Amino acid sequence: MPDANAPIDKAILQAIARTLRTDDRVEEVVLVSGEGTDEHKHLAVTFDPARYPESVGGARLEIQWYRNGGFNIHYTETHTDDSDSGVWQCRWDRQSSTHSTREHFHPPPDAGEPTDTHFPDDYRNVLSMILAAVRARIDELWQDYQEAN
Repeated sequence: MPDANAPIDKAILQAIARTLRTDDRVEEVVLVSGEGTDEHKHLAVTFDPARYPESVGGARLEIQWYRNGGFNIHYTETHTDDSDSGVWQCRWDRQSSTHSTREHFHPPPDAGEPTDTHFPDDYRNVLSMILAAVRARIDELWQDYQEAN
């Protein structure tokens, strides 16, 4: 759900894209435009599959950032085995909501019921926090893989 009436902050999406293009865990960063327009809709980030155990078929972030400071950042993994019903996901939001406060987190494995939280004000700190969570998730996946083999 987009933050009501707030346009996408193209400058912040471009700054995040520049940062992520230097991250060795990232394979591809694409600014996605809306259908039939040059207006950016979101940032699509694909993680390097070599960073994950082979049971993970892919991992990505989709980032929307709004001019009012709101955002929606959705992390998704697809699995080639039955370990997580095929998809493992979570989402960080700072946006208008009918189910929680403006700042909330939808926890894994299914980005379910949100919990209220607080995020840093600066987008760079939010991005650092989320990349740390992705790094911890990759470590967890490798630990599970090593314990199973």
